Amino acid sequence: MRRRIILLVVCISALILLINNAQLLKLFQQPDPSQNLQKVFDPANAPLYKKYHFDNSENVINIGIQPFWTPGIITEVMKRDQLLNNALKKLGMRINFYSFFKGADVNYFFQQGDLDAGVGGDMPAISLCAKQKIVITSLIDKSYASILSKSIVTTSDLKGKSIAFPYGSVGHRMLLTLMAANNLDENDVDMIPLDVNEMPRALKNNVIDAFVSWEPVLTLALLENPKYLVVARGVTEAYLYFSEAFEKKHSKAVMEILASQIRSMEWLRLDKSNLKLASQWLISEMNEMTGELPKLSEEDLSTIALEGLLETSSMGKIVDRSLKTNGRLFQQFKFLQSVGEIEASTSWQMIKDCFTQSYIDQILLSKPQFQINSFALESESQADE
Repeated sequence: MRRRIILLVVCISALILLINNAQLLKLFQQPDPSQNLQKVFDPANAPLYKKYHFDNSENVINIGIQPFWTPGIITEVMKRDQLLNNALKKLGMRINFYSFFKGADVNYFFQQGDLDAGVGGDMPAISLCAKQKIVITSLIDKSYASILSKSIVTTSDLKGKSIAFPYGSVGHRMLLTLMAANNLDENDVDMIPLDVNEMPRALKNNVIDAFVSWEPVLTLALLENPKYLVVARGVTEAYLYFSEAFEKKHSKAVMEILASQIRSMEWLRLDKSNLKLASQWLISEMNEMTGELPKLSEEDLSTIALEGLLETSSMGKIVDRSLKTNGRLFQQFKFLQSVGEIEASTSWQMIKDCFTQSYIDQILLSKPQFQINSFALESESQADE
């Protein structure tokens, strides 16, 4: 009897060892997570972007925009600004608009030399400034990024949860900042890189516990389930920036593009019907990017866009206090240094030097010349996708 018990114990031990070895083997057979992340983070392999054929001719201006963010409604108007197209034509130039899901993607193609200008959040703009000579010319939007969840109430509750984030974006940086403030690091949560258009579906299907994003993605998710909780939110700003090489060579074109930004913002504020029409254009562009019609009404998008416009200077002026030592942008810069996104040797003065008010100031001194209060929009976009 004793011998049978010993034999049974040995068999059970062997079985446990076999199971553990099988689990270990399975673990080691799994692909390297860093390789998976590299594929996720590689904009060059994104199906949408593979369709793009950038025209890098001297007379062509390529600008990267973000339709899945509130500044998208402004750039949809700029696409159709006949005064801009006419002014550029006189300079022997034309402009192409290319749509991206996040600022990190814009910056990737910017660094590849495919884009001359881009719209990006404050942190992506600062990151790019630290790596490449750019000129940040205007503020195009001020709004909020938020963490949205079904059940998580506070940031500290994120521990052990799966959180989707748009890699390299202002939302990504905001998430890391909030985690650090709550003594959490990337080992405490399951961070899942995901493009913003995929996030509402992932949360609905319980693939993730929470996600961090911005408008109108947040409203898209809340339309699916109004009971979702906003765990935390932080201020985000969007800027329009140019490569220094382009700005030095084509300063007149820069002025015309900035005049179009101001003119477009004024046109949107002028009448609610303008907001509604621009919302139609933006919804159509979202559909073009994803092949899916977003569940957003024109009224939803108009409300979101108006909030962003009200938060932003009507003339696109960069807020001086943000650039002061210990100001908001300085704090973003220090955080990016702390996580290794910007080299420790980079000075704040170098970042400050990327920002300029001179173009906006010149335009405001010559409003009639730049037709700030005149509007002429084309019925069809001139964007070259």
